[in-house]
Amino acid sequence: MKYSITNWEGLKLPSSTNRHLSTAAEAIRTSGAESVLDVGIGCGKWGLLCREYLDVFQGRTKPEEWKVKIFGVEGYEPYKRYYPWLAHIYDGICWNSIQDSFEFFIDGESGYDLVIAGDVIEHLTKTDALNVLGKLSWIARKRMILSIPIGTEWLNNVVPNENDLEKHRSVWDPNEVISAVMPAFAKNTTGMIFEPKGPIGLFIFDK
Repeated sequence: MKYSITNWEGLKLPSSTNRHLSTAAEAIRTSGAESVLDVGIGCGKWGLLCREYLDVFQGRTKPEEWKVKIFGVEGYEPYKRYYPWLAHIYDGICWNSIQDSFEFFIDGESGYDLVIAGDVIEHLTKTDALNVLGKLSWIARKRMILSIPIGTEWLNNVVPNENDLEKHRSVWDPNEVISAVMPAFAKNTTGMIFEPKGPIGLFIFDK
Protein backbone atom coordinates (compact mmCIF):
# COMPACT_ATOMS: atom_id res chain seq x y z
CA MET A 1 0.00 0.00 0.00
CA LYS A 2 1.14 3.50 -0.72
CA TYR A 3 -0.51 5.91 1.70
CA SER A 4 -2.26 5.84 5.05
CA ILE A 5 -5.56 7.31 6.13
CA THR A 6 -6.93 7.85 9.64
CA ASN A 7 -10.21 6.22 10.65
CA TRP A 8 -12.69 7.21 13.34
CA GLU A 9 -10.63 5.41 15.99
CA GLY A 10 -7.51 7.40 15.15
CA LEU A 11 -5.84 4.38 13.56
CA LYS A 12 -3.60 4.75 10.54
CA LEU A 13 -4.98 2.46 7.86
CA PRO A 14 -3.47 1.63 4.46
CA SER A 15 -4.72 3.06 1.19
CA SER A 16 -3.35 3.40 -2.34
CA THR A 17 -3.48 5.50 -5.48
CA ASN A 18 -6.81 6.28 -7.12
CA ARG A 19 -5.36 7.30 -10.47
CA HIS A 20 -5.82 3.94 -12.17
CA LEU A 21 -9.36 3.30 -10.95
CA SER A 22 -11.17 4.42 -14.11
CA THR A 23 -9.11 2.00 -16.19
CA ALA A 24 -9.53 -0.75 -13.62
CA ALA A 25 -13.29 -0.18 -13.35
CA GLU A 26 -13.64 -0.51 -17.12
CA ALA A 27 -11.59 -3.72 -17.05
CA ILE A 28 -13.91 -5.05 -14.35
CA ARG A 29 -17.07 -4.05 -16.26
CA THR A 30 -15.96 -5.52 -19.58
CA SER A 31 -14.84 -8.78 -17.99
CA GLY A 32 -18.45 -9.90 -17.77
CA ALA A 33 -17.43 -11.89 -14.72
CA GLU A 34 -19.98 -13.91 -12.79
CA SER A 35 -17.45 -14.87 -10.11
CA VAL A 36 -14.59 -12.84 -8.62
CA LEU A 37 -11.68 -13.53 -6.29
CA ASP A 38 -10.25 -10.40 -4.65
CA VAL A 39 -6.89 -11.10 -3.01
CA GLY A 40 -5.94 -8.74 -0.19
CA ILE A 41 -9.27 -6.96 0.18
CA GLY A 42 -8.16 -4.20 2.58
CA CYS A 43 -11.08 -1.80 2.96
CA GLY A 44 -13.00 -3.47 0.11
CA LYS A 45 -12.31 -1.00 -2.70
CA TRP A 46 -11.92 -3.62 -5.43
CA GLY A 47 -14.85 -5.68 -4.19
CA LEU A 48 -17.08 -2.62 -4.22
CA LEU A 49 -16.02 -1.74 -7.77
CA CYS A 50 -16.88 -5.29 -8.80
CA ARG A 51 -20.25 -5.17 -7.07
CA GLU A 52 -21.09 -1.84 -8.69
CA TYR A 53 -20.01 -2.56 -12.26
CA LEU A 54 -20.90 -6.25 -12.46
CA ASP A 55 -24.25 -6.09 -10.62
CA VAL A 56 -25.58 -2.57 -9.94
CA PHE A 57 -24.48 -1.19 -13.32
CA GLN A 58 -26.39 -4.06 -14.94
CA GLY A 59 -29.62 -2.98 -13.22
CA ARG A 60 -29.43 -5.31 -10.23
CA THR A 61 -29.53 -2.52 -7.65
CA LYS A 62 -30.88 -4.45 -4.65
CA PRO A 63 -28.70 -6.92 -2.73
CA GLU A 64 -31.30 -9.64 -3.17
CA GLU A 65 -30.93 -9.21 -6.95
CA TRP A 66 -27.15 -9.58 -7.05
CA LYS A 67 -25.93 -12.52 -9.12
CA VAL A 68 -22.16 -12.10 -9.14
CA LYS A 69 -20.30 -14.11 -6.50
CA ILE A 70 -17.47 -12.09 -4.96
CA PHE A 71 -15.03 -13.75 -2.59
CA GLY A 72 -12.07 -12.19 -0.80
CA VAL A 73 -8.85 -13.09 0.99
CA GLU A 74 -7.38 -10.91 3.75
CA GLY A 75 -4.62 -11.73 6.20
CA TYR A 76 -5.25 -8.89 8.66
CA GLU A 77 -8.34 -9.86 10.64
CA PRO A 78 -8.81 -6.51 12.49
CA TYR A 79 -10.16 -5.14 9.19
CA LYS A 80 -13.28 -7.15 9.94
CA ARG A 81 -13.95 -4.69 12.77
CA TYR A 82 -12.58 -1.56 11.10
CA TYR A 83 -14.64 -2.06 7.92
CA PRO A 84 -18.04 -3.57 8.83
CA TRP A 85 -19.33 -3.01 5.29
CA LEU A 86 -17.10 -5.80 3.96
CA ALA A 87 -19.69 -8.39 4.95
CA HIS A 88 -22.24 -6.65 2.71
CA ILE A 89 -19.95 -6.49 -0.34
CA TYR A 90 -18.47 -9.99 -0.35
CA ASP A 91 -20.23 -13.34 -0.47
CA GLY A 92 -17.40 -14.83 1.57
CA ILE A 93 -14.07 -13.77 3.07
CA CYS A 94 -11.20 -16.02 4.08
CA TRP A 95 -9.35 -14.30 6.95
CA ASN A 96 -5.99 -15.92 6.37
CA SER A 97 -2.72 -15.37 4.55
CA ILE A 98 -2.80 -15.58 0.78
CA GLN A 99 -0.42 -18.52 0.78
CA ASP A 100 -2.71 -20.53 3.08
CA SER A 101 -6.02 -19.64 1.39
CA PHE A 102 -5.87 -21.40 -1.96
CA GLU A 103 -7.19 -24.74 -0.74
CA PHE A 104 -10.18 -22.99 0.83
CA PHE A 105 -11.14 -21.21 -2.39
CA ILE A 106 -10.29 -23.92 -4.87
CA ASP A 107 -12.33 -26.54 -3.01
CA GLY A 108 -15.57 -26.99 -4.93
CA GLU A 109 -14.62 -24.29 -7.46
CA SER A 110 -13.15 -24.65 -10.94
CA GLY A 111 -11.82 -21.11 -10.79
CA TYR A 112 -13.05 -17.53 -10.97
CA ASP A 113 -13.91 -15.48 -14.04
CA LEU A 114 -11.99 -12.52 -12.64
CA VAL A 115 -9.07 -12.49 -10.19
CA ILE A 116 -7.81 -9.22 -8.69
CA ALA A 117 -4.66 -8.65 -6.65
CA GLY A 118 -4.41 -4.93 -6.01
CA ASP A 119 -1.29 -3.74 -4.14
CA VAL A 120 -0.63 -7.19 -2.71
CA ILE A 121 2.23 -8.92 -4.53
CA GLU A 122 4.89 -6.48 -3.28
CA HIS A 123 4.11 -7.50 0.30
CA LEU A 124 5.33 -11.05 -0.35
CA THR A 125 8.87 -12.33 -0.72
CA LYS A 126 9.82 -12.88 -4.35
CA THR A 127 9.61 -16.66 -3.94
CA ASP A 128 6.17 -16.53 -2.33
CA ALA A 129 4.98 -13.93 -4.83
CA LEU A 130 5.97 -16.00 -7.85
CA ASN A 131 4.21 -19.01 -6.35
CA VAL A 132 1.07 -16.96 -5.68
CA LEU A 133 1.09 -15.44 -9.17
CA GLY A 134 1.32 -18.91 -10.69
CA LYS A 135 -1.67 -20.12 -8.69
CA LEU A 136 -3.74 -17.00 -9.37
CA SER A 137 -3.03 -17.38 -13.09
CA TRP A 138 -4.42 -20.90 -12.95
CA ILE A 139 -7.51 -19.88 -10.94
CA ALA A 140 -8.42 -17.00 -13.29
CA ARG A 141 -10.78 -18.28 -15.99
CA LYS A 142 -11.12 -15.09 -18.04
CA ARG A 143 -9.17 -12.11 -16.70
CA MET A 144 -6.69 -11.14 -14.00
CA ILE A 145 -5.96 -7.59 -12.82
CA LEU A 146 -2.77 -6.78 -10.90
CA SER A 147 -1.68 -3.47 -9.39
CA ILE A 148 1.98 -3.55 -8.34
CA PRO A 149 4.41 -0.74 -7.43
CA ILE A 150 7.49 -0.79 -9.64
CA GLY A 151 11.09 -0.22 -8.55
CA THR A 152 13.16 -0.03 -5.38
CA GLU A 153 11.69 3.30 -4.25
CA TRP A 154 8.79 1.48 -2.63
CA LEU A 155 10.92 -0.51 -0.19
CA ASN A 156 11.24 0.55 3.46
CA ASN A 157 7.66 1.80 3.49
CA VAL A 158 5.87 3.00 6.61
CA VAL A 159 3.92 0.11 8.18
CA PRO A 160 0.53 1.28 9.58
CA ASN A 161 -0.48 0.06 13.06
CA GLU A 162 2.39 -2.41 13.27
CA ASN A 163 0.64 -4.57 10.67
CA ASP A 164 3.65 -6.47 9.40
CA LEU A 165 1.67 -7.68 6.38
CA GLU A 166 1.94 -4.13 5.00
CA LYS A 167 5.73 -4.29 4.74
CA HIS A 168 7.08 -4.28 1.17
CA ARG A 169 9.22 -7.38 0.69
CA SER A 170 9.88 -7.61 -3.05
CA VAL A 171 10.88 -5.33 -5.93
CA TRP A 172 9.35 -5.66 -9.39
CA ASP A 173 9.79 -4.43 -12.93
CA PRO A 174 7.04 -4.76 -15.56
CA ASN A 175 8.80 -7.40 -17.67
CA GLU A 176 9.27 -9.58 -14.61
CA VAL A 177 5.56 -9.46 -13.79
CA ILE A 178 4.59 -10.24 -17.38
CA SER A 179 7.08 -13.12 -17.63
CA ALA A 180 5.73 -14.66 -14.44
CA VAL A 181 2.12 -14.56 -15.60
CA MET A 182 1.89 -14.57 -19.41
CA PRO A 183 2.37 -18.31 -20.01
CA ALA A 184 -1.18 -18.78 -18.68
CA PHE A 185 -2.74 -15.94 -20.70
CA ALA A 186 -3.19 -14.95 -24.34
CA LYS A 187 -3.10 -11.16 -23.97
CA ASN A 188 -1.66 -8.52 -21.67
CA THR A 189 -2.34 -4.79 -21.37
CA THR A 190 0.03 -2.84 -19.12
CA GLY A 191 -0.33 0.75 -17.96
CA MET A 192 1.92 2.81 -15.71
CA ILE A 193 0.89 5.46 -13.17
CA PHE A 194 3.64 7.79 -12.01
CA GLU A 195 3.34 8.85 -8.39
CA PRO A 196 5.87 11.16 -6.66
CA LYS A 197 7.48 8.17 -4.95
CA GLY A 198 7.63 6.04 -8.08
CA PRO A 199 5.64 4.20 -10.75
CA ILE A 200 2.81 1.74 -10.23
CA GLY A 201 1.94 -0.85 -12.84
CA LEU A 202 -1.61 -1.85 -13.73
CA PHE A 203 -1.57 -5.20 -15.52
CA ILE A 204 -4.63 -6.71 -17.22
CA PHE A 205 -4.25 -10.30 -18.43
CA ASP A 206 -6.83 -12.08 -20.61
CA LYS A 207 -7.23 -15.74 -21.55
